[in-house]
Amino acid sequence: MFYGLEKGITDIKQHKFLAFSTIITISFAALIISMFMLIFVNTGKIADSFKKNVKIMIYLKQGNSEKYFLNIESEISKIKGVEGINFISKEKALNNFKTAADSYAFLFDSFEKNPLPDAYQIMVNPAYISGDIKSIVEKLKNIEGIEDILYAQKWIEKFNGIFSLLKLLAIVTGSVFFAAAIFFAGNTIRLVLYSRREEIEIMRLVGANDAFITAPFYIQSFIYGILGGALGIFITYIIFNMMPADILKGFLPDTFMIDFLNLKMLAEIIFGGVLVGWGGCFISLKQFLKV
Repeated sequence: MFYGLEKGITDIKQHKFLAFSTIITISFAALIISMFMLIFVNTGKIADSFKKNVKIMIYLKQGNSEKYFLNIESEISKIKGVEGINFISKEKALNNFKTAADSYAFLFDSFEKNPLPDAYQIMVNPAYISGDIKSIVEKLKNIEGIEDILYAQKWIEKFNGIFSLLKLLAIVTGSVFFAAAIFFAGNTIRLVLYSRREEIEIMRLVGANDAFITAPFYIQSFIYGILGGALGIFITYIIFNMMPADILKGFLPDTFMIDFLNLKMLAEIIFGGVLVGWGGCFISLKQFLKV
């Protein structure tokens, strides 16, 4: 173990430029993944914030008997995904309009009768916003007494589309850069193998097993992965702290704060860097040492 560690570090010192290039390549891949994960974390947080405020407005046909309202409320409450129901009478709706209109409130006095319908405001479980909200709306349409239904359908569809596109870009871009990082890590190990061919042949002749021979290369790759992953995270953190605090001001509530990646995600990125190093090492050893 100590021999493998010492030899691995020695090889890194002897091939500083190759080691530096590999670490930079792995760090760049880690940076790309970190940035996408940062976007995912905060986009998800934004989505959750909006989903909690997504409501379905139901406007009722004329009819004001108590049985009429109780029947509609009963049918709505049976629908899976509905978390709350808030009745808004046409009188309350008119008062709200007058308050909002302020100086133009007198215009409503010209109406002989209240033109607004009774309505229900329905709160939906955030878990149903992404895909199942349409099924909720379809069930609402089948309830007798409902005249019209309004909800942020286009906004939800656009947001889901953007989120899916980001996910696809992250997968494609991350795969390309990780493949490139594996290639560079593999080339570095391959060049070190060439420089130590005679030494490896002698070790095999005196009875050294494959584990003893390959240990320094895997340790070397482990170091590349750790340093590359950590460097990528460090650069991401610098970029994160350089972002203006009010970058999303006007689009989100004042209480919203952009979060950095948690410890689990950071560990996953570094582990990914290690896998890249080991992947490149394994490919090179398999090709040249037949292990």
